[in-house]
Amino acid sequence: FALGEGIFKSTDGGVTFTHLASTKPSNLNSATEAWSYVSKIVADPNNADRLIAATYGGVKVTTNGGSTWAKPATLNATANFIDLAMSTDGSMVLACTGSNIYLSTDGGGTFGGNIMGTSGLPSSGVSLRMQVAIAPSDKNTMYVAIAASDGKLKSVLKSIDGGTSWTAIALGGGVFNPFGDQGWYDIALGVHPTNKDMVFLGGQLELTRYTPTNGWETIAYWIGASQNVVHADMHGVMFNPNDPENMYV
Repeated sequence: FALGEGIFKSTDGGVTFTHLASTKPSNLNSATEAWSYVSKIVADPNNADRLIAATYGGVKVTTNGGSTWAKPATLNATANFIDLAMSTDGSMVLACTGSNIYLSTDGGGTFGGNIMGTSGLPSSGVSLRMQVAIAPSDKNTMYVAIAASDGKLKSVLKSIDGGTSWTAIALGGGVFNPFGDQGWYDIALGVHPTNKDMVFLGGQLELTRYTPTNGWETIAYWIGASQNVVHADMHGVMFNPNDPENMYV
């Protein structure tokens, strides 16, 4: 991971940016500063001034556009948080470190305890990397992709009841392993905007798609293919907000 300088903000559609002073690390050459790493930012769909950031110093929330930040009262952890997901109505938030997952049902105001090791989620063999996602079309449908301690795929799990229970839809240790041995570095997870049951997963090697009807299908390859080629080391799956069939990896 490379050191960062906090968060930059644009109010003119990305034409210009300003540095949020509240997020600037006091020592730009230190890996232990609170804002040295900002791994993910999610914005409340209903409030442009309310954002949640996953940082080296924990989860941080702002309600004034980044002027000030605070940790949720019930999630005062200082661990390195690496991913966040928020539902389209802003109510459900998943936050994860390398081995813990926390769930909020009030938009990140408060969080429950670590849900790993409960309700079907594994409690051991997890590496330094997980990725979480919430279906845009159904806030109760959630996914988590987990890398094993050797960097390969450990499992992909799905919840259809807002994180109360989880069921594995993929298990590692076999042929299916889109992470290669770099799950600590490469995880790209995304849910189709209008189909809550269609999820995409990429890593070092292939891009795959899952539906309950067809299971896991490889839809793009790093090497050995003359078409549908994607470069190695996938880090994100995103969709055009104006066209749900237009996907970027």
